[in-house]
Amino acid sequence: MARRRPKTKRTSGPSSTDGSYEVGFAKPPKEHQFKPGKSGNRNGRPLDTVKLASVLGKAIQEQREVIIGGRKTRMTNMEIMLRKTMEKANGGDAKSFSLIMSLLTEHTPELLAELRQRTLESEDQELLKDFLVRHNSKPTVTRKEKS
Repeated sequence: MARRRPKTKRTSGPSSTDGSYEVGFAKPPKEHQFKPGKSGNRNGRPLDTVKLASVLGKAIQEQREVIIGGRKTRMTNMEIMLRKTMEKANGGDAKSFSLIMSLLTEHTPELLAELRQRTLESEDQELLKDFLVRHNSKPTVTRKEKS
């Protein structure tokens, strides 16, 4: 096995015994060092970028106390927004209605189909009642109307 040579410090110019600057690991020559008041990283450390999605996700999941029907209830901001949009849609706001319908179509198509079926049944019942009234017959009460 070969012997290792002892590590020697490199110096540039006059030796360190003169009291001058010693050049070596993490000690660059004076002419290559940063000047006073100037750093190698002019802009500083870059800040962590905050992603819109993470901020929005946190804001949507925050819970708040809301009073509904005289009772305090805790809800997420998402639930509050959906309830407000639903109230506007029920009040006749076309944009809110369109938004609710698109959300139903996209995320819960089976619920939308069930709602459509119920609506058709009740409309059919109304038509039947109207027909029977016009033809002097008494409408009969079906099981679904009782409940």
